Amino acid sequence: MALDTNVILNDAICVDRCIPPGMRMAVLVSLAYQILITGSVGGASNNKSGNGSPVGVVDPDYVGQIYTNFDSPEGGIWVSTGLTNADWRVYVGV
Repeated sequence: MALDTNVILNDAICVDRCIPPGMRMAVLVSLAYQILITGSVGGASNNKSGNGSPVGVVDPDYVGQIYTNFDSPEGGIWVSTGLTNADWRVYVGV
């Protein structure tokens, strides 16, 4: 799947405007991880966020979905490995 430059630009603008400075690197790393896994960041707008761990709480919509933990000072990033609420692993932070 080809990368859509408009999607990448929109995600970059959102990172610059919507994400606190201390979390920007973690979010950019998560977007890079999504490109590595899926070949695009087209699903980035469907990614999830919240406070705390998604394990046991949040069902991913697709494998490789990104969850950002806004409660983590390091900007905890989780990646789904399956489709149940147990299928998350930490990628960045805690």
